[in-house]
Amino acid sequence: MKKLVLNIHLVILLVLSATFSKGQQTDNWYFGSAAGFANTGLRVSFTTGVPVVSTGNPILTEEGSSSISDASGNPLFYTDGVTIWDASTNASFGTGLAGGSSSTQSAIIMPKPGAANTWLLFTSGTQGSPGVTYYTVTGTPGAFSISGGTTLIAAGIVGEGLFIVGNSVTPGAFWVVSRTADAAGQVNAFAVSNTGVVNPAVINSNLSGPAFVNTNYTGQIGTIKSNTCQTKIAFSYLNGSVDISDFDASNGTVVANTAKRITVASAGGNSGSYGLEFSTNDAYLYITNLAGGNVYRYDIGANTTALFGSVAAGNEAGQLQSAPDGNIYFANRNASPATAPNYLGKIGSPGAVGATFTAQSVLLSGVTFGGNFGFVYRGLPTFPRSLTVSSLSVSPGDGAYCTGVAIPLSYIFSGTISAAGVTWTATGGGQTFSPSGDGGVTSTSANPTVTFSTTGTKTVTLTFSDFCNRPIPPVTMTFNIAAPKVPTGTVSCSAPNVVLTATGGVPADYPNYIWYTGSVSPANIIGIGSPVNYSVGVTSSLPSQICIGVASGSPTTASGSNSIASSNTLPGASQITPQTSATFNVLANQLKLKSYNIGFRFAGTYSVTTTIKNGSGTTVYTNTASTGAVAAAANFPIMVNTTLPAGNGYTITVNTTPSGLELQRGVWAGATNAGQITYNGFGTGVDVVANLQYDWFNYTATPVCSTPICVPIACTLPVDLIEFSGNVVKNGVLLNWVTASELNNDYFEVQRSSDGINFVTIGIVKGHGNSSSLNEYNYTDLSPYSGIGYYRLVQHDINNNTTNIGTISVETNSNLSISVAPNPSHDAFNVTLRNANGAELVVLDVLGRVVETTTLAKDVNSVKVG
Repeated sequence: MKKLVLNIHLVILLVLSATFSKGQQTDNWYFGSAAGFANTGLRVSFTTGVPVVSTGNPILTEEGSSSISDASGNPLFYTDGVTIWDASTNASFGTGLAGGSSSTQSAIIMPKPGAANTWLLFTSGTQGSPGVTYYTVTGTPGAFSISGGTTLIAAGIVGEGLFIVGNSVTPGAFWVVSRTADAAGQVNAFAVSNTGVVNPAVINSNLSGPAFVNTNYTGQIGTIKSNTCQTKIAFSYLNGSVDISDFDASNGTVVANTAKRITVASAGGNSGSYGLEFSTNDAYLYITNLAGGNVYRYDIGANTTALFGSVAAGNEAGQLQSAPDGNIYFANRNASPATAPNYLGKIGSPGAVGATFTAQSVLLSGVTFGGNFGFVYRGLPTFPRSLTVSSLSVSPGDGAYCTGVAIPLSYIFSGTISAAGVTWTATGGGQTFSPSGDGGVTSTSANPTVTFSTTGTKTVTLTFSDFCNRPIPPVTMTFNIAAPKVPTGTVSCSAPNVVLTATGGVPADYPNYIWYTGSVSPANIIGIGSPVNYSVGVTSSLPSQICIGVASGSPTTASGSNSIASSNTLPGASQITPQTSATFNVLANQLKLKSYNIGFRFAGTYSVTTTIKNGSGTTVYTNTASTGAVAAAANFPIMVNTTLPAGNGYTITVNTTPSGLELQRGVWAGATNAGQITYNGFGTGVDVVANLQYDWFNYTATPVCSTPICVPIACTLPVDLIEFSGNVVKNGVLLNWVTASELNNDYFEVQRSSDGINFVTIGIVKGHGNSSSLNEYNYTDLSPYSGIGYYRLVQHDINNNTTNIGTISVETNSNLSISVAPNPSHDAFNVTLRNANGAELVVLDVLGRVVETTTLAKDVNSVKVG
């Protein structure tokens, strides 16, 4: 046997993600009319990074809607401005709100400043009726409630446009902005902060500019949007024009003499301007021409407008909205819904000179309702700009690392950062950033690494401002830095197993030792703790290398005596051995099968061989155990203690010596389906091998604080023994064994023992050297022990290395009793035989000649001879 000693220092980086994000609050869009059919409203989710469409929501709206999600992107509630629904149940918790299904911006939602689980909902009715109103929503999914209904602006005074702009003076505060339906271009703003929920005193200002000529807000139909920096605000009107003006976010007013008129094609009616959206870098304003089906791009710096794209003839280009994926989407409504489905159009890379236009980007439905394709009409949900542009994630997030390990840092920001760039700062001491301009104390690189030379709790904080020079809330990651653990162990070959053993005085953390092949993953882990018997069967199945690591935390473990790690109850063989169980599956990452109990019909001393094969038919475990003397129907534990990796199609074969031994019927009837191997007996009753004991492990932690060093396996398994049995024959005990492969196999040494402990050599059988085919061997012991005898095979290779490859027990006819009457006899006589196994009777004369032979059955027999 060759032995390989491993002294391994292992490091795997644990990559997690800590996230600060307002962008996730806009991850779920609820909108659409579904041609008026109930419960067919539309939801588009961006939580996976790409838009995913689903239906079955009760919302029915031609135009405006709004929704809100939590910081992880889970939808909370949504509204069309008239009814509000809990997204977790799609059940309404309020109706009769003052919005309107035909209002361009019927509703808009914003978290209430300084309050947890509280939101403010603002509504705007159709063509200014019934004005601007706000409500308060509180609670959690499944338990939301809505209150209020406070009117800010009375009916008939304002239009349908409604938006929220951040306050540049008070963090978290904002302005609620609407447009008065007049010829003076009046803009209304209400202040909201945690000191005053909604200030009832409206702040009014008027659009004005050197070349600005205001016209009446026709029909009061239009949209309001602000740019990313919230320094500009735009208003669309269905008569064709768009106004853009500077906005002072410190006092809620449009800046005098800064308004400009943007003219887009209009043929009257619904053909004028409708949807608005700024690119995230504030370079462009996109405008839709509703009935004309056109999308225009206004270059803010150059003050020029150009046609950007058009939808199919007869379709409408509706509302525009920035999405969490960085694109701008617009409603592409087919005006003849019985002929084709509706889509979301997309403006890709909207801030780039080469922005792209896709009229049919997201298919909203290929299903008709009442002959009509449904869902999108003209509107999309409206979100405050401050909720759509501040998505920030950092990596690797909180985690455990070793001293001396370079931890890569990175971030993703949905907006544009300021020219000053970013700064990474560490606390706790012992840090070195690379690259760094100040000796490693901090870094201004976008993707630096940080290395800690001392142990303890450390933090790294990312700070920067967006391109509007607004500070983004800093994100801090916490790292627990420890000195590396150094696992040590040995890997040795002992057919049919590779034995993995912790060394170094059995270190305190050896229960968390993970033995694996290849890379560290649950599929490659071959054992946990120490020692581990990794059964492979043949040399060709040996891995090229085995590695060892210390897990960062204990695996999820559970013990059981029923199902095999959530698979079906382990089935089994039948009454007469040997028998093989039906297949079973291991669904956990690892299962350690510890033991099972067995019962015998007759008292005696037996040997039990347990063989486990995987779904490919490869033997992964085999072992023979002696019971010693046991009473009839007594429980006897058979120890296994082998680890099975996750997989399907395992089988367990139970064999006994003498072969064909009957297991006790019905002993385990009280343990039905409680960790038993159930047998299909040929008689009545239930035959089982019961009380199956095991532990199963699921690994969620990977080794950390070590360097992945994997060492080639230098030892070999000389012989793959697939069968070793013994049977009583006429002249002794016949031993038979079969090998599947042999490597440098010189010979087998056959040994015998009366107690299973002290063995003597009784014979030598020559091996086949090197072989990859089946080889059958036999040897007859002409002088077996009376009762139970033990036989062991010791394999010798050409280098005189030896391996004990199998032990069995064989019971000779020790239960035989015989009587002859009359005795002596000169003629016929009677022979009475009592035995458990049957016998062959041979009668000899005084000269040793055979007079008669007969076969006697087992149990009690009386035979007349002569």
